[in-house]
Amino acid sequence: MFKEKTLLITGGTGSFGNAVLNRFLSTDIGEIRVFSRDEKKQDDMRHDFQSRLPEVADKIKFFIGDVRDLASVKNAMYAHFENINYNRATFFSPEKPHSLFRIMMNVI
Repeated sequence: MFKEKTLLITGGTGSFGNAVLNRFLSTDIGEIRVFSRDEKKQDDMRHDFQSRLPEVADKIKFFIGDVRDLASVKNAMYAHFENINYNRATFFSPEKPHSLFRIMMNVI
């Protein structure tokens, strides 16, 4: 279902972002982009996945930025962005780039 797709997780170093990341690592997703302001947490996550799960670590890409800064969001999204963006409260559809749809999500 997610084969060769790209997932962008805003707030990716937080508890919700970590849960989403860990959930999708076991799928056939092509790439997972972690977007957050916290460079230290991103570096810690990178080292953790490289040592703990080296077979999937290359799927994860890290982007520093703030969701309030449109340029940094665009950088993370449009660098070969394919189609999925999860956030705590929004779903972005690239087919409708100016639309944000509110959703409720549970991550198991």
